Amino acid sequence: MQHIGIRLLIAAFGLLIQTFVKAQDYTFSQSGLLGMAFNPSQAGRHPGDAKATLAHRSQWLAADLPYQSTFLSFEWNKPVRFKGWENVGLGALVLDDNLGQGILRNTWIQGGASASRFLDAGRRHELRVGVGICLSTRKLNNNSFLFENQFNTDLNDFDTGLNSGEIFDGQRQVYFQLHTGLTYQFAISHRAVLELQAATMGLNKRSDRLSQLPESQSAYQKIRTVFSASLRYALLPGFSLEPYMFHNRQGRASEWVVGSWFSFSNKSNSKQRIYVAPGAFVRTNDAFIGGVRFQYQAIQATVTYDATYSKVNNANTRYLSGTGGLGSMELSLVYLLNYRFRGYSRYPVPCQTI
Repeated sequence: MQHIGIRLLIAAFGLLIQTFVKAQDYTFSQSGLLGMAFNPSQAGRHPGDAKATLAHRSQWLAADLPYQSTFLSFEWNKPVRFKGWENVGLGALVLDDNLGQGILRNTWIQGGASASRFLDAGRRHELRVGVGICLSTRKLNNNSFLFENQFNTDLNDFDTGLNSGEIFDGQRQVYFQLHTGLTYQFAISHRAVLELQAATMGLNKRSDRLSQLPESQSAYQKIRTVFSASLRYALLPGFSLEPYMFHNRQGRASEWVVGSWFSFSNKSNSKQRIYVAPGAFVRTNDAFIGGVRFQYQAIQATVTYDATYSKVNNANTRYLSGTGGLGSMELSLVYLLNYRFRGYSRYPVPCQTI
């Protein structure tokens, strides 16, 4: 049964990755720290009883159309004993994605639930599945657009008071989305833990038409597939490597992020332990990402910066270094809350293998 379960797990990962899907929604460089935003199986998957997360991303502030994304979530978990399932988690999030000072604004309000179980008697293989239901709102501000026939030759400038003749349909849309995801964790040894994640977001595709176009030219909300892999490896007491890979695809938009955190702690056995983790990543064909993560007891703060190196066609086809506000700054704050007495550890140390 153990081998059958692992084979089914591998097949599920393969199916999710091979799914062919056809503009991409929100993105965060700290995707590995904002798990529920990209995978509902991450709801309630944290070492404490509850977790609150706040994150904000500002992108290309020096451009005419900057992006602003804000994420807020609260998660809770509880140990259970029900037919092999040992932990359940619940979570809720609000995510606001704003383009160009309100030209296009997307808002997600999502609730999710997850459950986990071990696949073997040695408790080294853990599987967690989750589902999320999201209320999505998309709003288009057509007054922010200017067209050629709104150019006033007397003023030698565009006049928003002139009628463009354009007809916008579906300026505000509200609909539900369904997300599914799974997480597989393998405790390789007492020093190394491997984690794989996969998710599909927006399974119930809905029409996303924002203007009156022929059916063949209409835009539709595309299914989004997400996959990530991470490894925590303790090289020395107080020092560990955390390589990370993240991929998501939605329509023709595709994103690959690879890199690693390098975690240091001042004391190996103390409640006063402080973690400091610098990180270096790259988003292929787009940006270099540098960051640092701090953790002290129940509080974790992370800051990252994307230095854009991609060729931006609407900026005189020159390369942007990201130093003039054309990069992306991202901040996140996590607070873990423990209020229940624990008589056992959620993460048992696996037995050594030879």
